[in-house]
Amino acid sequence: MSPQAPLKELDAGTVQLLSFVTPGLFSGDYTIEAVQTVVHGKEKADLHTIKPFSIPGLSAYRLPPGAVYSFYPAEGETVEPRILPHVVLSDAHLPWEIQIDQGKGSGDDSRIPWLALMVFTAEELKPPGSSLPLTMTPTLSARLTKKELTSLSGSGDKLQIPVM
Repeated sequence: MSPQAPLKELDAGTVQLLSFVTPGLFSGDYTIEAVQTVVHGKEKADLHTIKPFSIPGLSAYRLPPGAVYSFYPAEGETVEPRILPHVVLSDAHLPWEIQIDQGKGSGDDSRIPWLALMVFTAEELKPPGSSLPLTMTPTLSARLTKKELTSLSGSGDKLQIPVM
């Protein structure tokens, strides 16, 4: 992992947009080793310790509580097409905490976020070829059983949905 340069202080009224912010350590199991030589007069002691620790991983299917600081437009609100919907996250590292490109791409310099804001029209959210009577919520989501979900047919492409 390559170190990042520290962020510079910004003047009042200015904004800095970052293309990525990688966490100091990704989730996984780590070991830290410390070695110290202590000298007192003619006495010398070598101290050595190894400590394992873990950084818990995130679920790729659910955001942690409090992860979303704010969003626009509000739930159920419609806006003109010229308006850019956005989400402000509480932790700037969140989109890069899961390495989706591990072992692929350009190694440590690969910055592919695992999280994305996807925007759809109401028409695009209607399941193609579905005869299911769907009741949409104000946010245009629908509750489906596992059986209903697997019965949806795509437009020739494979329909891949994580089912838990």
